[in-house]
Amino acid sequence: MWKEKTTTLSLKISEHVAAIWKLTAEREGHAGIVPWLKALAQGKVTELGVKLPKKRLKWKRGAFTVDLCGDLPDSKGPTEVTGIVAGPFGVFCGSKTGLCNQRYTYFTLVHLPTHETIATLGRQIDCRQLAQRLFTLKVNWNATNPKEVSGPEESEARSILYTFQRRDHVKPSERTGYL
Repeated sequence: MWKEKTTTLSLKISEHVAAIWKLTAEREGHAGIVPWLKALAQGKVTELGVKLPKKRLKWKRGAFTVDLCGDLPDSKGPTEVTGIVAGPFGVFCGSKTGLCNQRYTYFTLVHLPTHETIATLGRQIDCRQLAQRLFTLKVNWNATNPKEVSGPEESEARSILYTFQRRDHVKPSERTGYL
């Protein structure tokens, strides 16, 4: 299950300022200073909206394992591939049925902790964009069991995945659906 991480903050203010804040918080209907400050901060974050920086994936070259399901012996089961990795995602040239051949070039987004393919798309940049969109969602991307990759925004992740697969021109037999 997805669990939100929390951080504790402390603040030093003079007694005079604390008294003013306490009165203000009570007048606005808050139980104390902490709920009042939390409401103020959340209001400011909402006001700023998209101006806040989002979590970004930093891609680098690497090797990782992916579970392939092709017909050939070398394209079945856990296989080490090379590609690019960032956070819980990896992208390699190929599909869930095997690595690239010279006729077709596909790129596959992989969930690294589970070694499962998420989607096979026609361009590497599409896989990276899909990974970025998925990464910002509240989903337990660190789970090593595919059934545990869930969270409050799981349905939104499915919708994003569907949108990427619909706009791409990869044959339906080469597409994968992870979520």
